[in-house]
Amino acid sequence: MEEKEQKVVDILPLKKGRRMLVYLGDFFLNFILSFLLFTIAALPLGKVFTNYDNRNDQYVSNLDLRANILYENKILFASRDVDKSEIIYNTSFTYYVYLSYFTFDVENPENVKYQQYGHKVENNIFHHYFIDLIDDQEQYVSLFDTYNEKNEYFIRNNLTITLKEEIKAEIYTFFDTSDKPTALANKYVSHIEKNVFYPLLSEVMTLINKYDLKDSSGHSYKKVSQELKSFETYINNLAIGTSLVAYFLSSSILFLLIPIISKSKKTLAMMILKVERVDIRSLNMVKNDKVLLSFIYHLFINLIITFFIPIGLLTIYEIFNISLLFVFALFSLLLILASFVFLLFNGFNRTLVDCFTGSVYLTNDSLDEIYRSRGYDL
Repeated sequence: MEEKEQKVVDILPLKKGRRMLVYLGDFFLNFILSFLLFTIAALPLGKVFTNYDNRNDQYVSNLDLRANILYENKILFASRDVDKSEIIYNTSFTYYVYLSYFTFDVENPENVKYQQYGHKVENNIFHHYFIDLIDDQEQYVSLFDTYNEKNEYFIRNNLTITLKEEIKAEIYTFFDTSDKPTALANKYVSHIEKNVFYPLLSEVMTLINKYDLKDSSGHSYKKVSQELKSFETYINNLAIGTSLVAYFLSSSILFLLIPIISKSKKTLAMMILKVERVDIRSLNMVKNDKVLLSFIYHLFINLIITFFIPIGLLTIYEIFNISLLFVFALFSLLLILASFVFLLFNGFNRTLVDCFTGSVYLTNDSLDEIYRSRGYDL
């Protein structure tokens, strides 16, 4: 009997570099679609459903209220150049007010930019807080000595504190609008701010948060701060929820819906790069159950996307403070790294998802060769 001739077809898997391109293509499409869905749908709807506008208005009102408590109690002074809500700017202005108390010997010196400058009792904000507001002379002396001892800019005699004369003479040029500040004056001003003023102010704010401070209307600094913290928690939860919703919808479209309705079970990146995904055993196109497994895998490996989606709502610094998104990003990075290492050492150039779904990626030409060997007319 004449033996039937067998045709041998050499099928090569997709090269490692191109396999990585497929993943990267799917990843960036997933990120772009997730961000679009977050911006145009998930976040706007999330704000509507959670009454964002009213919450935000109350937040802004509370910011002003908390600042006013500090202003009214002479912990901070407001510059005429900016609004009272500009806390950072006004804190810096308060430092110059504080320093002017030790620089001048009169309450209303001439040739200064701001009327608040001068040897006014209220300008010595730390004496005012510790002695006038909480009546704690011992703590005032202890903290002041702690932060002054490094450079000893000041001389303390009981509760009377003065600048050293040589330092005072230099700093005077910093405030005098008719003179030009010396380089040494700028150095002293900068060092005192960094080494004395801000450390002492930090101590004061810690005590205020612990023991509270109220304005003339009875508004509590601690209570207002708690309400502000509550809004920040709400914003973080809003960012997490809307990001996850947008990401899930995007992943469902790209890795579940499109492959299922596609005859060849391809993702968009596979279509663009013209590659095929087949069952490694039968070399037939993968079935819907494999598509579902691939979708689940991509949900986990691309989770790092959720870390960057809220950039339209929060700053990078604020996003890093959301532990859940950070954990998602770290887990995703580890999974990406593991999959990359697996690809480097796998003989069939498969990633973890390919192994997980029992599939392998081929070029269109390789799949055509398989079909021809089976007698299909292409």
